[in-house]
Amino acid sequence: MRSIAVQPEAIKETDDAFGWHEEKEPGLGFRFLHDLETAYAAIARWPETYQPIPGGFRRALMGKYPYAVFFEFDQNLVVVHSVFHCSRNPEEWQSRLTPLKKIL
Repeated sequence: MRSIAVQPEAIKETDDAFGWHEEKEPGLGFRFLHDLETAYAAIARWPETYQPIPGGFRRALMGKYPYAVFFEFDQNLVVVHSVFHCSRNPEEWQSRLTPLKKIL
């Protein structure tokens, strides 16, 4: 299984999502984090099964939550660039990922 490295912007998005869910209902933020960790584990195990998007990145949709995880990977590592709420304008993630040079 590959290691996961989460970029600072994705950490901030995760923190924001946690806070929003926890305000909505105590404990919901922790359930969100649990589901995100489950998504990370699946991505680390089978990254090639997720949808490729322009720029050489991939997108994994979370099941219960309207979030997408944008990442890249190689044989040893998965780099998470964004944990993006799907109701936001898709041009936001496109404009953020487009100028990124692939790390791997």
